[in-house]
Amino acid sequence: MQYRLNPQYRLFLCLRLEQDTLHWFVCDLDGTPLEQEQQTCSGDVRELLDTLLMRVRARYPRLAAVVLGFAGTMHNGIVTESRRVHLHRQAVRRRCRSRPCR
Repeated sequence: MQYRLNPQYRLFLCLRLEQDTLHWFVCDLDGTPLEQEQQTCSGDVRELLDTLLMRVRARYPRLAAVVLGFAGTMHNGIVTESRRVHLHRQAVRRRCRSRPCR
């Protein structure tokens, strides 16, 4: 009997916020993108992130982690500087933990 890794055992949502555009993709353990898209953020990016996370989590129940990259700085999980006003002083870690992946 031969054992091998199932790359779709756990999936990851990777997000990158560049100015007013949110680029995102869902990938498996091999790094293969299963779905990818980009969306323009004209308003509060937090609402877009919440909606996207709920949609992706419903579509991919094996979602294990979410990664967000943006132009700014953080200290102890709090956004200290960001070009996006809506992200400033947000506790990103707490926000993500309040919406756990199942």
